[in-house]
Amino acid sequence: MLPKGIGEIRYRDTCEEAIRFFKRRKEVIENHIDKACYELLLVETEISLEEVKGDKCKSVLFYGNRLAKQLQALKPEGQSNWGCDEKWEMINKVWVELLAYAVVHCGWKEHAQQLKRGGELLTHVCLLMAHLGLSDQYQIQKQFIHQPNRPFFEALFLKAYKKPRSDCLLCSLRCLLCISDRSCCCNKDLS
Repeated sequence: MLPKGIGEIRYRDTCEEAIRFFKRRKEVIENHIDKACYELLLVETEISLEEVKGDKCKSVLFYGNRLAKQLQALKPEGQSNWGCDEKWEMINKVWVELLAYAVVHCGWKEHAQQLKRGGELLTHVCLLMAHLGLSDQYQIQKQFIHQPNRPFFEALFLKAYKKPRSDCLLCSLRCLLCISDRSCCCNKDLS
């Protein structure tokens, strides 16, 4: 979770930079997504953004472009090229791992503040991990649990998240986020 201020600044600067970029290339792109992506990949990313714009710009469009080029250049050992499906699967796994890492490195105070506003994805994943017992950070002593309310909260949680069918954290998160083909990396069928 980014502090509210910096996250909004990064989002605003990135949107403004993307709008400026595409307005300058309006004739070339002509509402074609493939052409827009190609134009983005033509941007030189070898020079650091700080050298060009200084420390004032908080846009992440440049860094996203650099990351996209690095991903396009990936080739597995012994193969000449990597297919689109393999790249998306790798992105999927890395993203879920980063999400799980971020969850356990945020305190309950930040999650509670987000729940007041409906909660961020990170907050909901944190609750899922705590429910599955996959997070030591939020273990509650039995003496503090008021047992009569427990079935109510469990039912509420299960209604909201539909209990995952895997004990594997990565597979549970992938199912929750609907980015899994219902197969588990542990070779379990999640159907």
